[in-house]
Amino acid sequence: MSSVQPAGSPSAHSASAAQNSLARGSACLPCRRRKMRCDGVKPACGQCVSKRREEDCEYTSDTQGLTRTQLLEENISLLEARIRELENPSEASSVKLHTPQGTAPVPGLHGEVPQAVNIPDLLQAPLSPSYNVGSSTSFVTTSDLVQPEPTFQDIHSMVNDFIPYSSQVGFFLSVNRFVQMAYLPALNRDPLEESLVSAVCLWGSHLSHTPAIRAYEATFLAKAVKEVSSALFPAGPGSAQGRTILCVIQAEVLLANYFFNSGRFLEGRYHCSAAASLAITCRLDTLGGHGTGAGAGLGMQLVGGAYVGLSAADGGDAIAQGEKINAFWAVYVLDKCWSVALGSPSAIAGQSSLGARISTPWPLSMQQYEQGQMVVYTGQPVVSDFLSSRTLDRQGYLCPVALRAKAATLFAQATVLAARYREGMPDKQLFLHEFSRLDNLITAFINTLPQVRRVTPGEACDVLIACTVARVAVIQLHIRFVREQERSRDSCVATANSIVATLQNIDVGRVGFIDPIMAILLSAVCQVFIGEIRTYNAMQSLEDPYVASLTASLDRVLALMSDFSAVCPLMAAQVAQVRDAQVAM
Repeated sequence: MSSVQPAGSPSAHSASAAQNSLARGSACLPCRRRKMRCDGVKPACGQCVSKRREEDCEYTSDTQGLTRTQLLEENISLLEARIRELENPSEASSVKLHTPQGTAPVPGLHGEVPQAVNIPDLLQAPLSPSYNVGSSTSFVTTSDLVQPEPTFQDIHSMVNDFIPYSSQVGFFLSVNRFVQMAYLPALNRDPLEESLVSAVCLWGSHLSHTPAIRAYEATFLAKAVKEVSSALFPAGPGSAQGRTILCVIQAEVLLANYFFNSGRFLEGRYHCSAAASLAITCRLDTLGGHGTGAGAGLGMQLVGGAYVGLSAADGGDAIAQGEKINAFWAVYVLDKCWSVALGSPSAIAGQSSLGARISTPWPLSMQQYEQGQMVVYTGQPVVSDFLSSRTLDRQGYLCPVALRAKAATLFAQATVLAARYREGMPDKQLFLHEFSRLDNLITAFINTLPQVRRVTPGEACDVLIACTVARVAVIQLHIRFVREQERSRDSCVATANSIVATLQNIDVGRVGFIDPIMAILLSAVCQVFIGEIRTYNAMQSLEDPYVASLTASLDRVLALMSDFSAVCPLMAAQVAQVRDAQVAM
């Protein structure tokens, strides 16, 4: 009788490898680098097990998104690019975004008719110095920091100025618990919590209407950036458990949105990647999953020996559970939306796998957690189920936080699917089937969305953004085909008009500030109108009523964008570019 080999032994790995031939490109990263034969066993292959290097065994499969190594390499490349920008400011006077792999470059706003699927094309041309927002607010030097230390009343004011807009910049923690922590003396706060307080004060000073408070913005920018770096690289051994590491993730999300809002995409990408890296390494994407269990210890080792542990069982109460769940989805929405906008790789759950790895439940509002509502951990692949149309119903859709997460999922999926299309592609029928299914899913999702005018004022902005993201997903799916398919052209124009109709329900004076991703989304809407006007003008009179209605819709979007430009430099830059394109029509 043959002996049974342990599952993790080299012999067992070899037997598995003999039975299954590994597809090209499926080997782990260490085996690829060493040019060794890999058996593809997960979580660690036979080669890595035999060399006792299991922790280094990483795969680049779609189900895992970017690996830890790739995230670190991406962060290093971003830092190197930022160093080059600081060393050569004259060469960094414009913002240039990247086109996703597999998508041909397109003329965007400067072509005759938009033929692309990519939002990055809206900013593909370099920004001129007259409205560049990327180089005007570079890192603050020590000589700039002449402000005196803010008083307790100043901190109080900044926190109060921030809270009304917190959901628009990705704040996922309990506001009540944060305020209790923020009002403690600095010496009584954990250093990891201090980075979050600084990031909140940065936003509070930016949004304040008081000149004396706004003067602190540069101070808190430098302070927050320094403190999140120190938090990730602690000086000595220690334990960073539960909520304190969530504070660091929260600070990274706030910094990413601050830089995106300022048009500083390089730094925004860096902090977005840092937040995603922390969330994935702490396994916030698999809370309650079958591989982790409700009580499993999920953790990461930080430089200097600090251990970060998070699990579905940490914290106990509903609020603590909700903070972890909402932390993941805040990072997910940030990563998905801005990876599309910038044409950069998504760090979380590759789209071709339909997010099969994500088992963290869809988020609830913090009010629901505070009322004691507990989440049921099913271990099911929630994103995969959603995209497979198995969970498309009205239950849970009334929560704006979940609406935004699902809209971001559709937005990213539409972009990836449309970018796959090639003339003469051998699997065209399969593509058309997937295209039709996703188009129907997005339409069905839009039909479940509540009307902005029928939700509470506190929910209106989040519902508006969810509606806009979902509708721009339709544009992303169809815009590539507007020249060949009348249905795609009609779909893009009708969707753009529906976005304009939704925007009319927003009182800009009451809103004051909105998520900076709206600058990119509304620019995409403007691109649709400009492309349609150019197409129609080539066939009809300039005085045609249809052209006049398109121009009126374009003007309404630009007017709304202009209203937000005072607190969003990115919005101001986008308005300037669209107006240039409008003049050139």
